[in-house]
Amino acid sequence: MEDKLFFLAVRNTFLITICSSIIVILVGAMTGYVLARKKGWISSFMLMLTMGVMMVPTISLIVPLYKVMLTLQGINTFWGIILLISTQYLPISIIIYSNFIKSIPIDLDEAAEIDGCGKVSTFFRIILPQLGSVTTSVIILNGVKMFNEFVFALYFLQTPDKKMVTTYISSFFSEVSNLNVASAAALLAILPVVLVYLSLQKYFIHTSIESMGK
Repeated sequence: MEDKLFFLAVRNTFLITICSSIIVILVGAMTGYVLARKKGWISSFMLMLTMGVMMVPTISLIVPLYKVMLTLQGINTFWGIILLISTQYLPISIIIYSNFIKSIPIDLDEAAEIDGCGKVSTFFRIILPQLGSVTTSVIILNGVKMFNEFVFALYFLQTPDKKMVTTYISSFFSEVSNLNVASAAALLAILPVVLVYLSLQKYFIHTSIESMGK
């Protein structure tokens, strides 16, 4: 039974991480594009507000978020936890994408506009293909944290079949702790993260070098 619950937790964690990452990448890139191209105090204010949101401790938002999700019937649902995790990691993604897009010449946007492209078409056809390296950084920086999410998983996923890996492992720490099983589960859980990092490492380093050069 424990083995079945562990693999369910791994499946849940991958599902939540992948869906949250897709949302963060798409929404973060589009928002970053708008803020990077719009000049004026509104854009600057929105970036400052985004950075301010990042400073708010997650635990301080649990009660109001729980009330909201209770109203929306999002407690113990995958869509609910995906929405929460995506919202949590969206601000840093917006800032990363915005700073990167500022380095892309605006001449490309103007050329696309002359060719008849609208803003949405320009983003998906011109800008998005150039965001591959920075997207790798976003995946690594946010994906690992999403995979290891604990606070939201603890409060918003309440049944054994909905647990994430972190809350599954924490269930072994009680008055009758089974540290051997917990250690084995933690080792198995970390392997996918290590493999993903190793496969994307060269792209992450390439992005870091590009950023320093700029």
